[in-house]
Amino acid sequence: SGQHITHLFDLMAGSSTGGLLILALNVPDEQGHPAYTAEEIAQIYEIDGPKIFSASVWHRVQSVGSIASTKYSTEGIEEVVDHWFGDLHLSDSLGDVLITSYEIQQRQPWFFRSMEARYSSRCEFSMRDVARATTAAPTFFEPARIPHPELPDDQFFALIDGSMQASNPTMAAYVDAKSRQPNAEEFFVLSLGTGDHTHPIDYDEARSWGLAGWAQHMLEIMFDGMNNSVHYQMKNLIASRGDGTPMYYRLQPRLDSASEEMDDVSEKNIIALKDLVGELIDQNDSLLDQIVDQLLA
Repeated sequence: SGQHITHLFDLMAGSSTGGLLILALNVPDEQGHPAYTAEEIAQIYEIDGPKIFSASVWHRVQSVGSIASTKYSTEGIEEVVDHWFGDLHLSDSLGDVLITSYEIQQRQPWFFRSMEARYSSRCEFSMRDVARATTAAPTFFEPARIPHPELPDDQFFALIDGSMQASNPTMAAYVDAKSRQPNAEEFFVLSLGTGDHTHPIDYDEARSWGLAGWAQHMLEIMFDGMNNSVHYQMKNLIASRGDGTPMYYRLQPRLDSASEEMDDVSEKNIIALKDLVGELIDQNDSLLDQIVDQLLA
C-alpha cells in the first residue's frame, strides 16, 4: 500500500507474540512517526529469539526436567522488551491497540487498551510491562508482576500470556470496535494467524497419555480449538457486502515444514517459517491485492 500499517487500521489487537508485534508496530519515534518498519519488527525472533528463549546455568540447575521451575529465566525477555519499548507508555501508541492478558489473582481476562490509557491513569501502563504480560507463557516464563501507581505498594497485577484467554483475539477486537461504533454498518476485519498445527494426534498414543503426556500437548490443543472456533464465529458474523466482497479475511499458514514448538528459534526453523510465509504470500497474491484495495478505498 505504500503506507505504514498503523495508518491503515482503526484498531489493532494482539495476543502473546501478536501482542508484542502490535505494540512494536505502534512505537513512535521522536517526530511521532513509526519508529520501526514491519521488516525490522519481523526480525525480533530472528535476532532476539536466542536471548528470549535462553536460561542461565543457575536457572537450568533449578529447573531440571522443567518440573521444578519455568523453562526460561525472564531476564532475556525483559531485556528485549526494554530495548524495543524503553520508557514509552500505552498512551504513546501511534494507533489504537488492544493487547490481551490474564490476571491470575483475580482470575479474569485482561485487556490493555491504549484509548482508555489516554483518558484514565488507571488504565495506563508502560509498553514494556504490557509486552511482558501478554507474552508470559505458562511453563516457559513466570507470571509478569506488574505494579501500578494507583495500587498500594504491597499490591500488583499478576499477569500471564494473552493466549490463555484469547489465542485468537479477533472476536475481542470486533466486540471492542462494535462497542465504540455501535451504529457502524460495516467493519473490515483482517485476522493474521501464527500457524496451524498439522501433525495429527494418534488415538492409541493419546489414550496412553498420563498427566505429563497431556500437560505436554494441552496448550497447543487448546490454542488450536480457540483459534478455529473464533474463525468460525467471525466468518459467519461479518457479512459480505451486497456485491459479495468479503469484509472478513483470515490468513493462517500450515506448519507443515516448520517446527510446532513455540520456542524453536533455531536458524533452521526461522528459515522454514520464512519459507512458509513466502509461500502464503505467493499463493494469495490476488487476495492480498484485494485486501489492500479495500483498505485504501
